[in-house]
Formats: sequence, C-alpha cells, structure tokens
Amino acid sequence: NDYFWPLVMTTNETARTLPLGIAKIREVEGVATWNILMAGNLILVAPILVVFFLSQRQIIKAFVYNGVK
Repeated sequence: NDYFWPLVMTTNETARTLPLGIAKIREVEGVATWNILMAGNLILVAPILVVFFLSQRQIIKAFVYNGVK
C-alpha cells in the first residue's frame, strides 16, 4: 500500500501497483466514478481479508498468549 516509492521507481505503466492505478483512474477522469474506484479498492483489500479470516484463530492466540505472558 505504498504510494510514493513505486511511483518514483516505475517508469512503465504496466509495472505500476494497484494503489497507483486507482489513483490514476481518479486523476484521469476528473469526475469521480465511485463504483470503479470502490471495486478497485475491494480488489486491493480482498487478499488481506482472506488471509486474516483463514488465520484468525492463530492471530488471536498469539495476542492472547503474549498478553498473558
């Protein structure tokens, strides 16, 4: 989810990250097309949510174990 570093280091449009692509869509159109922006944000967040829900028990156990320790 870094914005500035990939923007500086990439010169090719095909090598840009998804947050840069979403920002580019917002800049190019002028008028905010919120449905496309929110769909891009959902694609951006979906893998993080899937990993969290699959490992939720282990994450909670780690926090509880470290809190009791």
